[in-house]
Amino acid sequence: MWLFVLAATLVAVIAPIVFLQTRARRRRDALEEELPDILNLIAGSLRSGWGIQQAIDLVVDEVGDPARSEFRRVQAESRLGLPLEDALRRMANRVDSEDLRWTVSAISIQREVGATCPRSSTASPEPSASGPS
Repeated sequence: MWLFVLAATLVAVIAPIVFLQTRARRRRDALEEELPDILNLIAGSLRSGWGIQQAIDLVVDEVGDPARSEFRRVQAESRLGLPLEDALRRMANRVDSEDLRWTVSAISIQREVGATCPRSSTASPEPSASGPS
């Protein structure tokens, strides 16, 4: 009898944890799968002269969940006064995505130094005139 109670307690404690971890992993994987399309959408928006906030608004309008709900939260947090980089960083931590953390770092650096992110992300190195050394 005690063995049954112990086993039932372990299942009752472990099952929800495993369930939530599986759901979180699937959500992260789905967002990471959409990330290249999201970055292309943001880069195209920036190339056409829009600001980063307008690009995020476009992401919220154009992509599906889970990215839509995450970027909608970023949108709301930044409109409530949280710096955009902080809102993006919080999203990357919430989703627990290394790819998203790298993306947020690139956006932060771009905003800090003022470079054009789409140009720097699509430019390929040109070979030097003297050839490889």
